[in-house]
Amino acid sequence: MHNKRPFAALLLAPDNTTVLLTHLSISHVRHAETQLARLAAEHYSESYLWRCTLVSTWEPCAMCARTIYWANIGRLVYAASEKELMRLTGEGNAENVVLDLPCRVVFGEGKREVEVLGPVVEGGW
Repeated sequence: MHNKRPFAALLLAPDNTTVLLTHLSISHVRHAETQLARLAAEHYSESYLWRCTLVSTWEPCAMCARTIYWANIGRLVYAASEKELMRLTGEGNAENVVLDLPCRVVFGEGKREVEVLGPVVEGGW
């Protein structure tokens, strides 16, 4: 729909039920997770965001993981890994320029521990 790729993210309140924000990918540099994390950082306090959960269709790339980290969002849940995305789109796909850098590695370089739950669905697409 609207000629966009199937990448989406939402932000859950600390009750893990209330949806605070949603976003779709806009372009190859304005990913759903990055845009959502930036909006969240503008509208909510860091202490509140630390208790929130960002839910994503795919494992966030390095750019998105860093933005999630800097927005101080404390938990991430994603459906499928970057490796699964690569498998589905094809190894030689010119549009798939994913860095082979799992989000856990990116978060592991930080000073606070973002909880990561995923992939929730691997190989089941």
